[in-house]
Amino acid sequence: MIIQRTELVPRKEFVSDASLFIVATEGEKTEEQYLDIFQSRRVKVKVLSTGPDGKSAAKHVLARMAEFEEQYDLGPEDERWLMFDIDRQRPQFIEDVTQMGLESGFRLAVSNPCFELWLLLHLREPDLSDFECDAVESRLRSHLGSYSKTKLDTSPYDRPAIVRAIEAAKLLDRPENVRWPSYPGTHVYKLVEKLLEFWPVAR
Repeated sequence: MIIQRTELVPRKEFVSDASLFIVATEGEKTEEQYLDIFQSRRVKVKVLSTGPDGKSAAKHVLARMAEFEEQYDLGPEDERWLMFDIDRQRPQFIEDVTQMGLESGFRLAVSNPCFELWLLLHLREPDLSDFECDAVESRLRSHLGSYSKTKLDTSPYDRPAIVRAIEAAKLLDRPENVRWPSYPGTHVYKLVEKLLEFWPVAR
């Protein structure tokens, strides 16, 4: 049975002409909490996070997206994104998964080494001397006072900070037009830049 797209969100909140972004991630909480700030009447973001089974490898991210597409009545105007980190993935495996995703019409928002790099780029003067994930998380915690993957404080990520992160990520994106960024880098900005188009200016 095909489930209609109106069931993606509560019916009272659904707007028929809202743009729909489906994002499959390897994270369980952080990415979903961050992307939730972009929800509005003009855009709906459905995040397919890693569940209690802990299956976070890139192949499972891809499988969740495929399963979701089978259940919901998605249209060609709906955007499908794969978001994952490459810090624990083999290069050949990443190449295979990204190729499969592109062939299926998915867009890619890959971070090297991890999603926390994207969060770090929101800071006014981030220390970019060490990009290892543990160091990045430690820097976030030091700058923000706290950092939790499962209970993300989204207040620091306002429009000026998001614009700053996009600009910083673009500077790191060399060479351009590759499937995943060189170390260090994050292509999350490609997704967020599109979402920002729908965000109320006042926010």
